[in-house]
Amino acid sequence: MRPCLQADLPHVAGLFQRVFRRTDGPPSSTLVSYFNTIYFQHPLYSPDYPSLVYVDDHDRIIGFLGSLPVPLAVNNESIRAAVAGNLMVDASARNPLAGAKLVRKFLEGRQDLSFSDTANGVSRRMWEACGGETLLLGSLQWLRVLRPAQFGGCLLRRRRACRGLSFLLAPLNRLVDGIVSCVPGSPFRYPPTGDGYREDDLNADEL
Repeated sequence: MRPCLQADLPHVAGLFQRVFRRTDGPPSSTLVSYFNTIYFQHPLYSPDYPSLVYVDDHDRIIGFLGSLPVPLAVNNESIRAAVAGNLMVDASARNPLAGAKLVRKFLEGRQDLSFSDTANGVSRRMWEACGGETLLLGSLQWLRVLRPAQFGGCLLRRRRACRGLSFLLAPLNRLVDGIVSCVPGSPFRYPPTGDGYREDDLNADEL
């Protein structure tokens, strides 16, 4: 393991595509720029709290854990926290301990407090195995489906074997959603705009 460098970002973006998008294609310049903006151009970026990469014997990046420092105040005392970001390991590398080692290395950093959010089940178990806790009440997520048929199509597209079917059904999904949004009493019917509604630009003071 070692700190992530800006020169590593194309490889990190490629790893992201393989792990989360399930494609081996080259990453777009936009995706590489995104990782650069988040982890190196962030106003709070500090090399003292680096993101981490896990490399194999051929110096190939097979794992990544993003990190960002955040200054906090607890009981009027300033502390330095670190937020764990993207955690990903190339499954083809066949290194089942890479993710756990990245998490443990992150927790051994100079920060006073480590935290993360939106972790999946695997990341959560690794976090807890390293001594972390899960705040269940702060982890609730709510989903409000506005277009049920198109939402179902999105779920189909996540399955590689069903992607073709999802594209074939797309026009029908839009038609179904248009119908259910107009049916009286339908939970997917769009509510009427209230009389008190107005649209204005929000300035800094109002925000």
